[in-house]
Amino acid sequence: METDEILTIDSFDPLRKPIVNLIVEGVTIRCLIDTGSTLKVITTKKLDYKIRDLEAPIKYSFLMGEAEIMEKMITPIPIEFNHSRKIEWTIVDLQGKEFEAILGFPAILRLGMEIHPQFIKVRGNEIKFMTNEEVERSLMRCPYKPEQ
Repeated sequence: METDEILTIDSFDPLRKPIVNLIVEGVTIRCLIDTGSTLKVITTKKLDYKIRDLEAPIKYSFLMGEAEIMEKMITPIPIEFNHSRKIEWTIVDLQGKEFEAILGFPAILRLGMEIHPQFIKVRGNEIKFMTNEEVERSLMRCPYKPEQ
């Protein structure tokens, strides 16, 4: 029987969001796992890393609007991914969002990430998606909250 339901990660489990806690250099970052994105973006509000200016701006369109990107940052890959390489992030202001970073489809593929209804799996390590309640609690602890 056919339905008009659109298959998305949160249609798998309405109590969880495709957001995971990842640790980058000892700092916990809420990261959206986004198979519809081609980007790896991060906000710099929590990380103290050397920022690399680009020679010319890059224009991106996001669900949250358009942005001109002028900076990138290279950090170690989050420890949960059991990998020794580094990752280059595009720096974007994600204030007002429930997450502080986005991992898009190319990174998901390169990491060999498996996406399950309640968790992701990378190199044998299962990382649970956050529940709606966990996301709300973590927002209470961060320096800014999503706009209502």
